[in-house]
Amino acid sequence: MNRRVARAIASACLLLQTEAIADERTPTPDEASTEQIERCVTQHDSAKQLRAAEHWLEARSALTACATDRCPLAINADCRVWLDELNRELPTLLIFAEAEDGLSRPLRVELDGQPLTLSEPPAPIELVPGPHRLRVTFSGHREIERNFELKRGEKNHVERVRVPPLPVPKSAQHVSVQPVPPAAARPVPTLTYLFSAGALGAFGSSTAWLVSALREHNEARATCAPTCLPPVRKSIEKRLILADVSAGVGISLGVLAVYSYLRRPTVKSEAPLSGPAVLAGPGALTFGWQGNF
Repeated sequence: MNRRVARAIASACLLLQTEAIADERTPTPDEASTEQIERCVTQHDSAKQLRAAEHWLEARSALTACATDRCPLAINADCRVWLDELNRELPTLLIFAEAEDGLSRPLRVELDGQPLTLSEPPAPIELVPGPHRLRVTFSGHREIERNFELKRGEKNHVERVRVPPLPVPKSAQHVSVQPVPPAAARPVPTLTYLFSAGALGAFGSSTAWLVSALREHNEARATCAPTCLPPVRKSIEKRLILADVSAGVGISLGVLAVYSYLRRPTVKSEAPLSGPAVLAGPGALTFGWQGNF
């Protein structure tokens, strides 16, 4: 009997101890309501201070936390009004990044150093007032950077980035070749060279005949003058006549060479001029023919 009583007393004590522990861990509705109110008041005061310091995003987070039905009506009303005012003060941005060819898409877009994915069509991006930096990179182009400033309440500020189309490769470009007008020139005619060569040859022949006649004349004076035979005199006279004739031919050919040179026509041709030329070789000068016959 005593054992049964002891067991019953121990069970009752254990039950009471378990209930006491459960009561300590589970707050009462009044305690829970008090903690929620304290959190609402803290968020309310924090949002007010953050908004005054123009910490826009932190202030909106605090206002969102206190603009709930779990907060008292007065705090809830203040937070909702302030949240609406803050949303009206935050500016928004629209970014248009496009190439003139309409085909290229930006490879990378950064806003204030953070990567950004552009939507299609562009949607407003909410930002805080103040200066901002936009960087856009297209394939084949250098990075384009834009610095701009947003004011309070400025909605749908537009930043448009346009890049020219990629240059067409040179191999694909149509190259229009303008015809080169023919060069006007007065080349020396071939007859001038022939006449000049003939004149030089004739003068050379005349000189040779003259030298031969003078030599024979000197020999005759030394050996038989004044009783030289007629064949000796005729030989000397013949050589002098040939010298005169050769000189006359040389003069005639020289006159023709000068005449043909002065009267040479003007030729318009893209073909290279032809004629004799002096060519500078390694260590010597050589004569040759330039162009075609």
